[in-house]
Amino acid sequence: MRTGRKSSTRRRFVLGTLFVLAAIVGAAFGNGSTASNTVPTGLVGQASTAISTYTITNVVYSLDVNNPRYVGQVTFTISPATPRLVKARFFNAGSWYTCTNAAGSVTCLATAPVVPATSANNLTVVATQ
Repeated sequence: MRTGRKSSTRRRFVLGTLFVLAAIVGAAFGNGSTASNTVPTGLVGQASTAISTYTITNVVYSLDVNNPRYVGQVTFTISPATPRLVKARFFNAGSWYTCTNAAGSVTCLATAPVVPATSANNLTVVATQ
């Protein structure tokens, strides 16, 4: 009966040793095979500045040459003269029309969809740099 106890103790010792070796090997491979990430340095922050407005002057509506019941275009001067995008709308709720800006002289064609002259009651211009 003593032989059974020795082999049981010996088996525990061998299993314990194998467990410790497996843990050491796992830790070595685990550290060696983990991916590393490199994050570049950067800046983060917050700031604010006052928003200046554009000035719209010299507004001129022209009727459609083929059908004078419709607005053909509107032209105006914008200052400062450097917005990269200008859009216009001819009444409170409706389509926005893309405009062209040539050094502050803006033209907005009202051709698709057409704008009935009797409906054009509010020119809204949006411009951005």
